[in-house]
Amino acid sequence: MDPQVRRILIINGKGGCGKTTIATNLAVAYAKAGHGVALMDNDPQGSSGYWAAQRNPELPSIHLVPTYRRSNMYQTTVFQNRLPPEVDRVIIDGHSNARDRDLELLLKQTDVVLIPLQPSSIDIQAGSRFITEMLTHRAFRAAPRPLGVIANRVQPNTTTHAKLQHFLACLEVPTVATFRDSPIYMEAADQGKGV
Repeated sequence: MDPQVRRILIINGKGGCGKTTIATNLAVAYAKAGHGVALMDNDPQGSSGYWAAQRNPELPSIHLVPTYRRSNMYQTTVFQNRLPPEVDRVIIDGHSNARDRDLELLLKQTDVVLIPLQPSSIDIQAGSRFITEMLTHRAFRAAPRPLGVIANRVQPNTTTHAKLQHFLACLEVPTVATFRDSPIYMEAADQGKGV
């Protein structure tokens, strides 16, 4: 792994929490800042790939790597997932079914882990289990790395927001960002853009 390349994994064990939205917007932010960016679509749904296909080629370049695809018989997985030399930021859109060996492989190629979490009781419960699983995973314990939570689709001053704030205050994991519930993220995604 190239020490100059920063690899950020966006993951949660629950689907629909906003992994792809966070991953694509983070990729856009880095590309706008002048970084060489690769977006690894690790989710079998291929949502990041769909987003990238909508992207105007005149916008800052983001190299898509569809890591969920199996390589063909004439190509190795390493060759299929290679990065262009100018890439210095890799955003990995993780999938919700990553467990044990899959999770270990993702963690071994990651410098930072971000976990999107929505303010519902179901998401908080599932997120709590996933964060515990992450912190106790052998690959994470063997090589700890920064881990943060992103509060996603938040409506301020609501009961669910208060529950999420209380839960996050009890964690020893920092909340690195809070994103409001807004249709602007969906509108941007439909055009292959970011907010």
